[in-house]
Amino acid sequence: MKALRVLSKDQPAQLVEMNSDELTPGEVHIKIHYSSINYKDALAVTAKGKIIRNFPLNPGIDFSGTVLSCANSDFKPGDSVLVTGCSVGEEWDGGFAEEVKAHANSVIALPKGMSLKEAMFFGTAGFTAALAVHRLLENHQSPAKGPMLVSGATGGVGSFSVALLRHLGFEVIALTGKKESQSEYLKNLGASQVMNLEDLGLDNKPLGRALFGGVVDNLGGDFLSKALPHVDLWGNVAAIGLAQSPTLQSTVMPFILRGVSLLGVSSNNCPLKLRREIWRLLTHEWKAPGFEHIETQEIPLDEVPQVAKLMLERKTHGRILVNLVNPKS
Repeated sequence: MKALRVLSKDQPAQLVEMNSDELTPGEVHIKIHYSSINYKDALAVTAKGKIIRNFPLNPGIDFSGTVLSCANSDFKPGDSVLVTGCSVGEEWDGGFAEEVKAHANSVIALPKGMSLKEAMFFGTAGFTAALAVHRLLENHQSPAKGPMLVSGATGGVGSFSVALLRHLGFEVIALTGKKESQSEYLKNLGASQVMNLEDLGLDNKPLGRALFGGVVDNLGGDFLSKALPHVDLWGNVAAIGLAQSPTLQSTVMPFILRGVSLLGVSSNNCPLKLRREIWRLLTHEWKAPGFEHIETQEIPLDEVPQVAKLMLERKTHGRILVNLVNPKS
């Protein structure tokens, strides 16, 4: 079998031939049909980030495919399945290979009505966005509270967040550093306004003028610190990423004077029951029309290192799928 494998620490991934008995152990042996390239994958493949914790290892934090065999009764050969997160591509061999062995408690049966390709169109990015929205709704976020601000809106998670929130009836303000070139794209997804940081004019006051009903944040750092004081009464902020910085400097004012909630979103270790529900929602009620405007590209396994470098240079757009069964299609 072919695999993109990281052989040792600080080494970029390389294409190798390996035997399936060399894979990290798992109860479910899967033939991979599709994977996708996420920012975390790009860091792992290029050795630019400390993502992989065991060596050698195949990166790729998500994949979909069909079951070859299963050591217990959870799945049978031929079943269509998907995996996102659960430390695959970090501690366990991941999706940048023709086969994988996964732990049964990380494997989701592909929902009826969703294809293997569509599962990786969503992948970790779509799943994370949906999980963030689920947390917001669970904590009583509603369109009546005011517009939702989505930072990093042109990224994978941001794009899915914009489209899904609009589908659920929210007014969406999309924040991007690419306002001039990406406004049309973001409005097609469902944003009513497209802004950059200068347009927002956020200040350093511990409690500023209420501007947003809530926020889906992919940036962290100074942006998140400044956005919190501008969230209206009982609004929610879903913290997803740290594209700007992992630091957070804030007072308790938004929390104790406006009842604002800061919600953490960790898709990697989401409970299995909730995982299944999120994938069901993405297949049915949460299948937003705006998703059709998210650009999708397919590449073969051997092009992953090159595309990973481009991703880190911010030269890629939309979702990039890795086709493991028919790479020339």
